[in-house]
Amino acid sequence: MSGKRPTASLILLLIGWAGLLGAASPGESALVEAIRNRDYRSVETLIAEGANPDAAQPDGATALAWAVHLQDARTADLLLAAEADVNTASASGDTPLLLACANGDDRLIHRLLDAGADVKATRWNGETALMLAAGAGAAGAIEALARAGAPLDAAERGRGQTALMWAAAEGHSDAVEALIRAGADVSAVSKTGFTALGFAITKNDLPAIRALLAAGANPNAAAKDGSLPANIAAAFGRSEALELIVGAGGEASNPDEDGRTPLYSAAKSGATKSVALLLGSGADPDARTARLDDLGSNRALRRPDGEETPLLAAAVGGHIEVMRQLIDAGADTEIRTQDGRTLLMQAARSGKLKAVEFAHKYDSDVTARTSIGRTVMHSSVILWSNRHTEETETEVCRVIQFLADRGADPDPIDEGGRTAISIADVWPMESASDLLYQLTAAAGREPKILPTNMR
Repeated sequence: MSGKRPTASLILLLIGWAGLLGAASPGESALVEAIRNRDYRSVETLIAEGANPDAAQPDGATALAWAVHLQDARTADLLLAAEADVNTASASGDTPLLLACANGDDRLIHRLLDAGADVKATRWNGETALMLAAGAGAAGAIEALARAGAPLDAAERGRGQTALMWAAAEGHSDAVEALIRAGADVSAVSKTGFTALGFAITKNDLPAIRALLAAGANPNAAAKDGSLPANIAAAFGRSEALELIVGAGGEASNPDEDGRTPLYSAAKSGATKSVALLLGSGADPDARTARLDDLGSNRALRRPDGEETPLLAAAVGGHIEVMRQLIDAGADTEIRTQDGRTLLMQAARSGKLKAVEFAHKYDSDVTARTSIGRTVMHSSVILWSNRHTEETETEVCRVIQFLADRGADPDPIDEGGRTAISIADVWPMESASDLLYQLTAAAGREPKILPTNMR
């Protein structure tokens, strides 16, 4: 599931203008230069002396556009009084109104509309004044723009998003409500299949979610990957949003195209409130993700997690409370992933001793092997995250010692020729590699692959 926020174009629009604030370019008028330098006395003098109010830079940016971009209402009023053209666009299609909307400048937006600004003008990529105002949270200007004839449901060309989606993606609930009152289509869909409701969920914007649902937004509108609003809320860890969606009739057990249910996503992120809600709504604690056609090379450190349950996903994250919730709800502790990973193996991947101790109460088999011969000791050094610190190494060593104390082989080798020692040595996690070596030696055995510093 994906729903890219539309902030990038706003930022690029403003940065593009800000980047022109340096030295005056050849051919630039004295009026534009005075406005850029915020030299009000010179601006007033030049206008009084009859300077061309439509003076522009070579790229088409006019004196009025610069005044609006700088949010210089005083100079903008002087230029409008001098009958400056309110609709001249720059090379990229930026008119003064578009710039005012990007700034969320209510006063200038209203002033430009009163002066006859074209509300249907668009930037080069199809972005409208209404989109820019919505993205900037200019709720007070939305009604005026709509009243002036701004197209409510126009979509920009890149991602196919509307003004309502822009407002929702930025968490501007006031703008969302203003657009709904103006008649914006709450069912419009972006190119990725996201509706405004989906965007509002990612921000956990509860007022916007309530407003959209009240206006008829579908709580079961599917994105391109099959994700429903409940899937999105769970994946983003938005428990309050999830409660609203389920309460409005949102499907709580729908799998996306990869077989991930809302419960799976909530469990994976450790969202206890969402897990409780979904279990209470009848979600299956043993629903599996999709079976994969290719699990990758037997030499790959991290192989995909096909046919993984919410419990196994929670174990990887070391989310003990979620694991407890799922087991209390009847989750099967003996289910393995597609390649044969057990609950204890998944917990070992978290690198957290308490999670391993908890999992061991329900899965004490330290001799189990995956389809390529990996064991719980391999898992203890193939962590789910690449973010390693000294504390991580110390905790991993505690996990290794715990497993070894319960009979786990400290020097297993898989079908790809990897041992736990060699994996820890490659990353590197020297402390873990050294401990595994010491445990192997203490058992009276020569390690199959020596650590680098001993070769």
